[in-house]
Amino acid sequence: MALYIDVDESGDWSTNDIGLKFDGTKYINTGSVALNYNAIDNYSGAVWNNVYNGLMTAGDQDDFVIDWKIPTSATNDIQGDALKFDITFTLEQADKD
Repeated sequence: MALYIDVDESGDWSTNDIGLKFDGTKYINTGSVALNYNAIDNYSGAVWNNVYNGLMTAGDQDDFVIDWKIPTSATNDIQGDALKFDITFTLEQADKD
């Protein structure tokens, strides 16, 4: 799966969107940056601090996207499989100064 913030709310991974890697780092799509996919269990406990760091102003709205793919190497054995996971968000408003 890949996690990203759809800054322009286009519904697609596009320029200036912010990707969240499983290791707690972020990356910005400069126009030709591919989404960084990783196994879902690698995201366990990941924390992204200061994702916006001055990019979002009062009244702004962005979409948080969870994108996923099934590898082409998967066989029909995965039919009927299920996946369940929890996501916890903690948002903190930064000081105005």
